[in-house]
Parts: sequence; structure tokens; C-alpha cells
Amino acid sequence: MRLWLEAIDSRLWNWFAATGSVQDGKTFNCILIPLLYHLFELKEDVIFGVPRMDMAHEKWKVDILPAIQHSSFRNLLPSGGRGSRGGFAELLEFKHGPTLRFMSGHGGDETRSGATARAIFITEADKMEKAGGTSREASPIYQLISRARSFTTDERVIYEECTTSFEKGEIWQRTQEIGTASKIVMPCPHCSGWVTLEREQLTGWREATSVRQARREAKYICPACAAAWDEDERLAANRQAKLLHRDQTIGSDGEIHGDPPDTDTLGFRWNAANSVFKTAGDCGGDEWSAERAADRDASETDLRQFIWVLPVEPSKVELYELNVDEIVKRTTKLKRGIVPADTVKLAVGIDLRTVEGHYTVVAWRASKQRHLVEYGTFKIAGKTMAVDRALYLAVEAFLTGVVLPGWQKEGGGMVVPGAVWVDANWQGEERGTRGGAKPVYQLSRKYGVLTSVIGRGAGVYKGGNYSAPDKRNKQVRFIGDGYHGVVMREHGIVVVQADTDTWKVNLQHALHVPLLGIDGSANPGAITLHSAGSIGEGHRELSRHLTAETPEREWVDDRGFVIRWKRKHHANHWLDSTTLAIIALDSLGCRVIDEPKPKRTEWGKGRLRARRIEGWGIARR
Repeated sequence: MRLWLEAIDSRLWNWFAATGSVQDGKTFNCILIPLLYHLFELKEDVIFGVPRMDMAHEKWKVDILPAIQHSSFRNLLPSGGRGSRGGFAELLEFKHGPTLRFMSGHGGDETRSGATARAIFITEADKMEKAGGTSREASPIYQLISRARSFTTDERVIYEECTTSFEKGEIWQRTQEIGTASKIVMPCPHCSGWVTLEREQLTGWREATSVRQARREAKYICPACAAAWDEDERLAANRQAKLLHRDQTIGSDGEIHGDPPDTDTLGFRWNAANSVFKTAGDCGGDEWSAERAADRDASETDLRQFIWVLPVEPSKVELYELNVDEIVKRTTKLKRGIVPADTVKLAVGIDLRTVEGHYTVVAWRASKQRHLVEYGTFKIAGKTMAVDRALYLAVEAFLTGVVLPGWQKEGGGMVVPGAVWVDANWQGEERGTRGGAKPVYQLSRKYGVLTSVIGRGAGVYKGGNYSAPDKRNKQVRFIGDGYHGVVMREHGIVVVQADTDTWKVNLQHALHVPLLGIDGSANPGAITLHSAGSIGEGHRELSRHLTAETPEREWVDDRGFVIRWKRKHHANHWLDSTTLAIIALDSLGCRVIDEPKPKRTEWGKGRLRARRIEGWGIARR
């Protein structure tokens, strides 16, 4: 930390951003030491920003208070009122006058207004980037920084630290893009060149046959001469290290050439190779174990974030930008409403609105392609009667009049859907309220083929993120791929919770799979559309619905990268109904890669029993 403190003392910058490997004293060295300097040496007020106020309590008890108690400033601790005798308070006034004010990134904007200070300290900066859902102001981190705006740019001073999360995060942007992107260079004990050790220079562990051997064999090599360093050489080189800023160079004599970038921000980064707490053997063992971990992605994320201080890379899931013209080209000669002759299963998805319901009928063919048999709308009289009553009557009429009679099959006969999945996120109640008649649940209980579905996702749906259960139990009746059934005893049904974000990605992929393979046969997994002869714009309205949302990767604390669907316009109802239909097909065992069919399950001892009626509907005994 000598280099960090020397850089602060140089007075070349007034914004100091640091990121480094975990358990290396980021908070103590990068925040606590400067904070005590401003409080007790400069005798000025400071603001300490944290993501949540409970974290402020922990930082005070675990980090700040013990440091003061073991310093020559312990006699300046508050002796009366809140914060005395080691207690915590959001505003602490010390005996010599200055105050320490804690502010959180959560809560209303008023919690971050009113106070002012020249020195601002921020910990876990990436977790404070976004404004709360009800906030109309800037992100919390910039609201905190604005507390210093009563001082000139040259007078104010900002300190922030955080574990690196992702490339667009505050700390990586601040240290590597906005700031000096400073790196630690060390003299090689073998060639005397000045080098920086990164992950690529850790060798020897990959050939090991056990984690213990990996720890023994792991070593750093010089990127200039490839000579191996032992631990004593690594530690000695770190003691002689220098800080090299962006665009600067260093000669073999250790002389630095060039000026620092013209920025007011010092961007300081170190990794495990610069740590006195982590040996090459420790890192080699971690690398060896990560390569063999059950969850390779999670292990790789841990290594990048916590050891090598690199932004997390997105998962390998490929996201496509759907094109209306490409969707239209998937049209076949089969007429609307005609089920292909080789159909194995048929499913229907329904999305509801106040005045209209949208539905999609999808067939699973022997070739393992999905064929969109029909899509359309049915009227709901939500403007002329109670909405829940209107929903009940309209869905029941559509179910009994259209769905249960089935669709005509190519060559003769009728095909009845094995599963009808209907969106139950909204059932006529006022937005944001709970309770009500729940007409969809009532119909699911009455008609076993109808399944109520609650979509979960990080984007358009507001029901929260999807969380897959670990195993079946009395409450969780079955577990599928990105969906599961939950018993709702008060309604006498099993309701499906589905990861709609992931299944929309699956739908998107299917709409990109070529219709024919390289041998000219039907390509499994692709989706085809019925003839557009009776459709005025040739499926363009459907295509607009299917392209109404765009997938984007986004970093979420404690979850990593997630896929969020951003709505481009509100006409997305056939996207929702088609997604429900393809999940319903999966529940019927229709998969590109064959898997064992789920077993029948029962619950309750008398009145109700779960029956698989070509799906997961619940019916009376």
C-alpha cells in the first residue's frame, strides 16, 4: 500500500479509485487510513457512503472503531449521546468538532440530501450505481458525490473502493477508463526488466494431478525472460515496486518516462501477485480446483473477481437481435389452423388483457420441429362489466368453444391440445394490488388441461426473479427445466412458476435455427409458421410482437450476469403467449434432446389429487 499512499500524497489527483484482490485490506488501506487522516489530522467533516445502512453499522464496529481505539485519537471518541461508548449512530460528532456521517445507497433520495463535506468516502462502489425504483434523481453514488459540490473541483476529494464486478461497473470504469489505469511494475530478479505479473504468468499448476501438487508446483514466471520466481523473490520484487500510469514507460534502470494522463482520477489496481497474503501456491490450488468444479462459470467468476481483479465475462449464452423479415421467411404451405400430419403433441399459450386475449397454438412434430399452427385473439368485455368476471367468461368460452374441440389435422381427424398454459400474473385486479376473484385459478381448477402460470424474470415481469427449487416436496410438486409447480391449497390447484426470461431466449434461438440441416432434412429445434395466405401483412404483426422485447445482459449483485428483456413497444402479447406454449410443450416431454418423462404425482389425502392430463393441470378427484 506504499504506492497507494504515495500517490495520494503527491497531490496530483483529487479522486482516488482502488480495486484489488479480496482480503488484502482494501477498506483499511484505501478508505480507513485516508478517512482517519481527514477526520483527525485535517480536522474536517467526512461522509462515508455504503450500499446499505446495516453495512455502515458493521464498518463502524469492525473496521473504524477498533482502528480509532488503537490509535492516539481514541480520546476524541464521543463520550456522550448516540455513538458514545462504542455505539453506532448515522451521525457521529467527535470531541474535537468534526463529524462522520454515514449515508446509504438505499432508501429515499432525502437520505442523501442536506449534508455537505469536502471529503467523500465510498465503499462497495459498484453496488451504489443505480437509483432505487422510486427515485427520480441520479444514482446514489453521484448523489453522494454531489454533497461536496459546495467546494470547488480542486478542493473536493473523493475516495472509492470496490471489488471489480464487470467492465461497465463504476470501479472498473473509474480506475481503467476515466482514471490513470495505473499498474504495479516490479524488477525481475533474473533479467532486471520491470514487469507486471498477471494471471497468465502463473504456471505449473495445470499439469498437477492433485490440488496439493498444484500448490507445490505453482509459480510465477517473468513475462520478459520466462524465468521462474520463488516466493522470496516475488515478495522482494513487490517491496521495490513502482506505479506506472497509462502511456508511461519504464527503463531497465527503473526510470519512468512520460507524464501521467491528464485526469483528476488516480485509478489504482492490484492483484494476487502483489499480495503478501496470497502465495503462488494458494492461487495455483484455486485455479486447479476451479477447472474441476461442478459449476465452472461460478468458479471462473470468483477467480476473476476476487483473485485476479478482472471484470466478469458474460456467460456463453448467445443473444440475437430478431429481424422481422427473417421471421416471415419461416412460413410453410400448411394453412392456418391445420395441424401437421406428424404432430406428436399440441399446446396452447394465452396472454390476457382487459379487452382482449392473445393465444398461440404450437405443434411438436416427429422431426422435433415446432410448428406455429395458429395465433389470434378473442374478445374480453372488460370495459362493460367487472374485469374478473369478463376474464372468466371469455377464457371459458374460448376454452370450450375453440380449444377443447381441437384443431383439424392434416389428412383428417382432430387434435386436442395436451396443455393450455395461461398467464396468471394479472387476473383482473387493479395493478399493484392483491386478492380478488382470481378467475384464471378458478378455471384451472375446473378444467384440468388449463394451467395457471406466473412468469418470473428480471425484465418486463414484475413478479421478481425466478428461483429454481432444489428438490420436490409437499409444496413443490414437480420441477422442470426453468419452471416448477407450486401447490396453492387455497385455490386447489398447482400453479407453475416459470423463468420467462430464459424461455424467451430459447424461443429466440429457435427462431434463428435454420429450417433445413446440411443434409436437407428438417432441422430439430427450428420453428415454422403456417401459411400467410390469410394474413394481411404476411405474419408481420406477429413478427412485431416477437421482436417487441430485446434481451440484454446486465450485472446483478449476488447473482452475476442475468438476462433482462427490455420492452421496445407494448405490443408483445404474442411473444408472451408463444413463450408459454413452448414451455407447455416442454412439460409434455417435447425436447430436442430426449429425457425421461416426469412421473405422476399426487398430493392431499382426499379432496384433491394432482393428475397429469397431458400436462400438469390439477382436477377434482
